[in-house]
Amino acid sequence: VTPKYAQLHAMPYANPNAPKGGVLSQSSLGTFDNLNSMNGKGSATEGVNYLFDSLMDRSLDEPRVMYPLLAEKVSYDPDDLRFVIFHLNPKARFNNGQPVTAEDVKFTFDKLMDPTTDAPHLKNYYMDVESCEAIDEYTVRYHCKKPYYQHAVMLGLLEILPEHIYGHGDFNN
Repeated sequence: VTPKYAQLHAMPYANPNAPKGGVLSQSSLGTFDNLNSMNGKGSATEGVNYLFDSLMDRSLDEPRVMYPLLAEKVSYDPDDLRFVIFHLNPKARFNNGQPVTAEDVKFTFDKLMDPTTDAPHLKNYYMDVESCEAIDEYTVRYHCKKPYYQHAVMLGLLEILPEHIYGHGDFNN
């Protein structure tokens, strides 16, 4: 599959020059009792998943194509699908201006897979991933238990948490 938007700097349905700031109000049905969608407790509020970016993302009209978001590229060996390497974009920043690093990616994965973290839905989803290794400041390698062509997609969609904020205290709250 040839990506439709590989040469664009922004998706055609997004305005890269959109004004910053303001208020967004949305409605949703139901209720919530949790602002942490990753801990598996209760019902997270609608839209909380928009607070964090992932390494890669899909376009709205190409279901089998992934585009770099926090990562600038992905490497893997088609003959050995037991690992995938994400090369982070050094320009990627959290909303407080701190850079997104390989340590943040490793922290996110390790925290979600930690036995004390209540995230059964994510633990099940990533159960074939053995470990995450920060190779350098902007390169992270995932080691998988068995070869599977979807690992890059699955791991690319993991929302990355800033270790400097979530690395202290109880992640389960």
